Amino acid sequence: MAGGLQAILADQQGRPKEALAHLRAAAELLPSWKNLYSLADLEAQTGDVEGARKHLDLILKGSPRNLWAREELAKIELLYGDLGRAEDLYQDLIRQAPNRSYFTNLGLVQVLLGHYEQAILTSQQALALDPDHPTATLNLADAESALGRAQEAQEHYRKVLKHIDRNTPHSGLLSPGDSMTRAQCLAHLGHLAEAEEIARQVLAQKPDDGELLQQAALVYALAGDRQSTLSYIRAALMKGVQPRWFKLPAYAFLREDPEFRGLIEKAPEAGPADDPRRRGVSDLRFVPIPSPRTRRAGMHHMGGGPLVSMTRRESGRVNTSPS
Repeated sequence: MAGGLQAILADQQGRPKEALAHLRAAAELLPSWKNLYSLADLEAQTGDVEGARKHLDLILKGSPRNLWAREELAKIELLYGDLGRAEDLYQDLIRQAPNRSYFTNLGLVQVLLGHYEQAILTSQQALALDPDHPTATLNLADAESALGRAQEAQEHYRKVLKHIDRNTPHSGLLSPGDSMTRAQCLAHLGHLAEAEEIARQVLAQKPDDGELLQQAALVYALAGDRQSTLSYIRAALMKGVQPRWFKLPAYAFLREDPEFRGLIEKAPEAGPADDPRRRGVSDLRFVPIPSPRTRRAGMHHMGGGPLVSMTRRESGRVNTSPS
């Protein structure tokens, strides 16, 4: 336990290499699934995707139905690895525990793969379990938009906007992530000036956040602003955002653009140490310490979570087990 607590402290103080050393020592001393999971978690967030896979596979070798390890592996494949494997993993998770979060993430995987008809069906299954869930609704809208179903897509983008408006804090100030999601929906609905202004305001507050840079690129792509889109893509890639997020239909107008193609082709596909998801706390969308990933439903029967939990933020569209 001491090594785990030292790892938490080192991670919170911005010393990921030291945190990894403590977790590796703890896992070597006691290779329990909880220690291996915590090690794999931080390895993935610091760019060692293969190391994370190896340690998760060790857990699954001894405990093939371990939901924590299987969900973590699916998330790693979604964010950094093989989207086809991520699709298979989420489908298998759904067979074991049909949680809304798994349907939501599977829908996102299918959007990224360009399997839009499947994404619509999967997102509808997520919404059958949680009718107002904004991420599932956004996945549905994106898939519908990609298939040219403009009326349905616009209805669902409006639904996301209504959800954000209903849940705006009394202060009237949205989180940067919610603000940028609002900007994306507005851009899809043709309110380009308002969407661009929101994006500018958010990035004025957090100019180095990779996820927000990726979302800003999408806003400007929807506006057809080549130069701004390329600028934000470049900045997001430098912060560790994966190229897969820039292969969505909104970027179709850039597919033959030499500068765009050069950026995508030269970008690494594995999560680097500067991955923006190493910072902040998650919607998780990130242990016996309660997980800030909000991994609760479907997990409590397993005897508690991993030994330690690092504070980090996942992509706003990646979910874990619902509360």
